[in-house]
Amino acid sequence: MKRQNPKKEDLEVFEIGERLAKHSQEREISARGRITELFPYIYQASRRMSTRAISEFLDDNFGFKLSAVGVSRALKEERKHWEKFAEIVEPWAMEVARAQEVDMDSILENEALFLRLTEKQQPIVSGSVGLRTYQDAVELLKRRWFALDEEIRENCLKFLSKSEGAE
Repeated sequence: MKRQNPKKEDLEVFEIGERLAKHSQEREISARGRITELFPYIYQASRRMSTRAISEFLDDNFGFKLSAVGVSRALKEERKHWEKFAEIVEPWAMEVARAQEVDMDSILENEALFLRLTEKQQPIVSGSVGLRTYQDAVELLKRRWFALDEEIRENCLKFLSKSEGAE
C-alpha cells in the first residue's frame, strides 16, 4: 500500500482541531448541564442566599457560569429537578435495599438504619462485581444523599414518590 503524503489542507484542519480542543479547556464551565446534580445544593443554599449570590459563588469558586436568572428558573421548576435527582439516586438506593433485603424507602428515609445495615451487616450480593456495585452504591448514597440536610432529603422524597406513582 502506497503511503500518501499529508496535504496542506489536512494539516490546517488538524491545527484548527488542536486549537479548538485547547480553547475548550481554557473556557469557563457552564453549569447548565449540571443543574440537576447541583439542584439539591442550590435549593438548600437558596434558603439563606439570593439567586445572585449563588450564581456569583459558583462562578467565583468553580468557574461555573450559571446566571441568577438560571438559578431562579431552576428553583421555579423544582419538581422537574427533584424528579431528575430522584432518578439519579433511586438506582443506588435500590441496589443497597436489594442487598440488605429492605425496601428502598427505608434506606432513603432512615440514615441510622442505612448506616447500621451498611456498616454492620453483610450484603447479599453475587461475586466480586456485585460486591463492588454494592460498595459503590453505598458510597454514592453517603456522599450524594446523606450529605444533604434531612429537610432537603425529605423534600426530594416527596418527588420520588410522585415520580414512582406516575409510572
